[in-house]
Amino acid sequence: MENFTFFNPTKVIFGRDVILKLGEEVSKIGKKVLILYGQGSVKKNNVYDKAVKSLINSHITFIELGGIKSNPVLSLGSHPKPTPTFDKPISMRCPFCRLIIML
Repeated sequence: MENFTFFNPTKVIFGRDVILKLGEEVSKIGKKVLILYGQGSVKKNNVYDKAVKSLINSHITFIELGGIKSNPVLSLGSHPKPTPTFDKPISMRCPFCRLIIML
């Protein structure tokens, strides 16, 4: 096995309407982010719109990747609808992103 160092700082901000401060928090770290989200409830409950508005107001550039299935399976087996496959690693989708935001 190769030697390596893994550093994984994580900040969790939780509470009512904290999504409105997303752009402010992100701008402390960088100006380009990758937004990940699942099957669409984030758009139905308005969290996506609030997050995007906050990022735009803070002049944050973002790339988004939606359709991520919760608890994904490795094989398609008998699933009627296949899980979206990703043709390249997430880090290659946004090589200059400073943050990954999961909504």
